[in-house]
Amino acid sequence: MIQELPAARRRRLWLVPLAGGALVMVAVASQRVGPLAPVVLQVAAPERLVLRPGLVGIGRVEARRTHQLSSVLSARLVSLKVDTGDRVRKGDLLGQLDPVDLPERLLAAQAALQASHQQSVAAAAQWRESQATLAYTRSNTARFERLAAQGAVSDDALLERRQTLAQTKAGVATTAALHQAARSTEQQAGAALAALEAQRQSLRLVAPADGLVIRRLVDPGSTVLPGEPVLEIADPSQFWVDVRFDQRQAAGLAAGQPATVEFRRLQGHRLAAVVERIEPTADSLTEELNAKVRLEPGSLDAVGLSPSLGELTEVRVALPAAAHALAVPAQSLRRHGSSLGVWLVGDDGLIFAPLQLGRHDSEGRVEVLGGLETAAQVVQHPPADAANLRRYRLQKSSQEKRTP
Repeated sequence: MIQELPAARRRRLWLVPLAGGALVMVAVASQRVGPLAPVVLQVAAPERLVLRPGLVGIGRVEARRTHQLSSVLSARLVSLKVDTGDRVRKGDLLGQLDPVDLPERLLAAQAALQASHQQSVAAAAQWRESQATLAYTRSNTARFERLAAQGAVSDDALLERRQTLAQTKAGVATTAALHQAARSTEQQAGAALAALEAQRQSLRLVAPADGLVIRRLVDPGSTVLPGEPVLEIADPSQFWVDVRFDQRQAAGLAAGQPATVEFRRLQGHRLAAVVERIEPTADSLTEELNAKVRLEPGSLDAVGLSPSLGELTEVRVALPAAAHALAVPAQSLRRHGSSLGVWLVGDDGLIFAPLQLGRHDSEGRVEVLGGLETAAQVVQHPPADAANLRRYRLQKSSQEKRTP
């Protein structure tokens, strides 16, 4: 006689295989997801392509040429008709300075010029008088020479006339020197007066060229010292970008190469530009190279942008293309010890290969100059601890390779 099992016991017997199956499923799943799962590594072979390298740098807008308006003497700023951001035309009166003692110095210079002129006139009259005396003395001496030859006068009388002629000639030379000195003094006084007149004209702040007022440094009522700038004017059409590039990527950079400039205010709008020059100095601390990039004429007007000095920009320069270049993605590069390279898939695990690198392109690829074979399997996104990685799963396209 068969004895039936209680219903509760039958249910427990069914749960045993179900629990075993669940444990198997958990064990299998833990091999694919979770902390026990192997790390998935994307691998790919390096590419052989036409590399179009490009430089990317951060630049700052600067004025190529500026004009500083200042005073040449101590004065008080009476009025200022412009402010920062105003546009001015060449010859516009922008401000007026009030001198401290210039009117008194002008009066003194005018009086000195008049006195020196009178002295010059007096010296000229004395010189002409001495010339007339010389002519009379020379004629009288010549007459005594003829009389002495006829024996009509004594030798002493002739000697006296000759001495008088010599003294008269010396007097003419003296008056001529005094006349020349008086004329030099008059010229000096005239130059001093002209200098003061020029200083008075410098009290008028006049725009030297068309441009934009970029700085207003003094307010009306303030005292301005000699050489202290009051206004600074720049031509917006002459703005350029001072940009810094990584020295390791700047091979091939030269003046005249096309570039694009993107302002932070115009995200997505790249303005045409050209490399104006490469600066002869570089930064040894940041290992950067300086260059000047000039915007093409009309590029700012096309977008209605008036740049501000010091505004940050992103500059891209297209370098000459390299044919049949071997390249790897930049995200695959890692530093191991003191070397920069990539992790490769070997027969016994991951192997680090130090590389000799070249230029970068705008797609994030880096030129490989040495240290890598074309058939190598490069790990695309290696983890930071790739050297200690033991369990991983390689993935390339739709194929996978597992480590035990």
